[in-house]
Amino acid sequence: MKILIASEFRCTLCNNKYYLAPKAFTIYKRYADVFGIIDLCCRVEKKDFVLEGYKEAIFIDKVVEIDSLLNVLLGKSKKIMIQEIRNCDLVIARIPSMIAYKAADYARIENKPYFAELMGDAWDSYWNHDFWGKCIALYMDRKMRKITWDSNYSLYVTDKYLQYRYPSKNQKSINASNVVINEVNEEILRGRLNRIDSFDKTSISLMTTAAVDVKPKGQQYVIKAMKTLKESGINVTYYLAGGGNQDFLKKIARKEGVKSQVVFLGELTIRDVYKYIDIADIYIQPSLQEGLPRSVIEAMSRGCPCVGSKTAGTPELIEEEYTFKRSSSDAIVESINYILSRDLKKIAMRNFEFAKKYKNEFLDKRRNEFFYRVKKELEDQM
Repeated sequence: MKILIASEFRCTLCNNKYYLAPKAFTIYKRYADVFGIIDLCCRVEKKDFVLEGYKEAIFIDKVVEIDSLLNVLLGKSKKIMIQEIRNCDLVIARIPSMIAYKAADYARIENKPYFAELMGDAWDSYWNHDFWGKCIALYMDRKMRKITWDSNYSLYVTDKYLQYRYPSKNQKSINASNVVINEVNEEILRGRLNRIDSFDKTSISLMTTAAVDVKPKGQQYVIKAMKTLKESGINVTYYLAGGGNQDFLKKIARKEGVKSQVVFLGELTIRDVYKYIDIADIYIQPSLQEGLPRSVIEAMSRGCPCVGSKTAGTPELIEEEYTFKRSSSDAIVESINYILSRDLKKIAMRNFEFAKKYKNEFLDKRRNEFFYRVKKELEDQM
């Protein structure tokens, strides 16, 4: 069986070999392990070197290179995309994505089944991006509703939120996060509880894992909140793990007088992410756009107390009293003060137990069972 995955995730071409970032590699390999041969439709970055952590995608047979999203929107990639769709048995449309939307449209034209993988809220993703994002936010949202409604199969990364926003008429769906939690170790929880015993509430550390040059990730609101917290007697060290240009956030940190308290860690391996989560007092997810934030689940698996914005699937993970209004530094200040007044040990234990439901062994089993049902149904129709 051959499938075509259409996605906004870029791949890297180096020395005539294709490489994928760790997250994309894990997700695509899941499909390859069940369905077999994979063709990929995405944008390609040509480089002379491969970034640390990237892996060669040996399970990909062919890459349909997309040079421009505008050309996709205008239908200039239609011929080559339809040609590849005709040669596959199933299209995987990872949405929201202009490339995936068009792949799903062309799949319908060619009478090919397609599988919608819903990764986030289209409206939030584009409206909170930039001027051009706002211009197409309504289109992207309406299109995602239509693509999902007509899909033959669907996978949601949330338990409820995206299902409510983007339902599918066929009801052949599953919810399964893309988080990778291999181990939830009791020793880790004991370490967290010991740390809480010596916790100084006047000098705390926060952490966020997200690209630092994507404004909808919301780190700027945390930095602005740090000034107010400092004035009230709470000194904050803010660890930022994630790649991208740091200039925007550094400028805000200088303006707010907290430059020395904001620590940019760059893009980290998962092992190093865990190392910093373990020294952070509170994990904060200030996003304006999300699917189901895997970084929150990773923090919970380390027994870390968490607060987060009321965005997409975040409230499915964090108890309501520890969520805050998005795009508001005042709301963040209030949330930090509130969680510091609560029983942090109780929160740590709750988060640790909650994270167990996202262990790989459970999610992979459910996801693979669904994938194999889809595969069998398609084979029976051939």
